[in-house]
Amino acid sequence: MKREQQSAAVRKKILETARKLFVSQGYEKTTTRAIISRAKITTGTLYHFYKSKDEILLAISEDVFEEAVTLAESWAKSNSPALIFALEIGLQLQLCYQEKMIAETYTIAYRTEGISHMIDVKGAIRNSILFKTYNPGFTNEEFLIRTRSFRGMLQANIEEISVTESQTYQNVISTVLEIGLSIFGVPSKERTETIKKALSILKERRSEIDELINNIRHSG
Repeated sequence: MKREQQSAAVRKKILETARKLFVSQGYEKTTTRAIISRAKITTGTLYHFYKSKDEILLAISEDVFEEAVTLAESWAKSNSPALIFALEIGLQLQLCYQEKMIAETYTIAYRTEGISHMIDVKGAIRNSILFKTYNPGFTNEEFLIRTRSFRGMLQANIEEISVTESQTYQNVISTVLEIGLSIFGVPSKERTETIKKALSILKERRSEIDELINNIRHSG
C-alpha cells in the first residue's frame, strides 16, 4: 500500500507541475526536461509514468473533465441536467477567457487525436446520462455523434479565445450553451431559463474561479 501511495504522490506531483508550466508558459514551450526539473524527479521516473508530453496532457485533460463535472454538480444545487451541463461548459469557457494559456492548452488537447477521442467518448457517456430523458430513443451512437458535433463547435470558439481579445464573452458563452442544449433536445423555454441561471451562478462564483486559476498557476 505504501508503494501505491508513493506512486500516486509522484503522479500527482508530475501532473500538478506540468499543469502549472502549461498555464504559465504554454504547452508548446514546456519541455519534459522542464517538468522533470521543476518536479525534482529523474528522467526515468517521468518516463515510468508517462511516455510523452502528450500522455501527460491526456492525464491532465481527464482530470479537468472530472473536476468540471464535480464543480458543476456542486454549484447547480439541483438535479437539473441542463443546468449541470451549462455550468460544466460555462466554467471551462470562463477559465479560457480569464487565462489565455488555458485556452491554448485546451486547443492543443482538442487537436490531439487520443485526447479528442477521450473527450468525445467520455462526453457522450456523460451526455447520455444527463439528457436521456429528453431523448429516450437515442442510441449510444447518436449521443456520440451529437457530442462530437458540439465538441467541434466548442473547440472552434476556444481556439478563437486563444488568439483574440473579446469583451463580449458572456454573449459567446450564452450562444455556445444555446447550441449545446438545443443539440441535446432541451426545450426552448428551459434553455433560456437555464442559460440565465448558469451565467448568474458563474458570476456569483467568480472568486472561486479566480482561486482555481491561481491554484493552477502555483501548483507543483
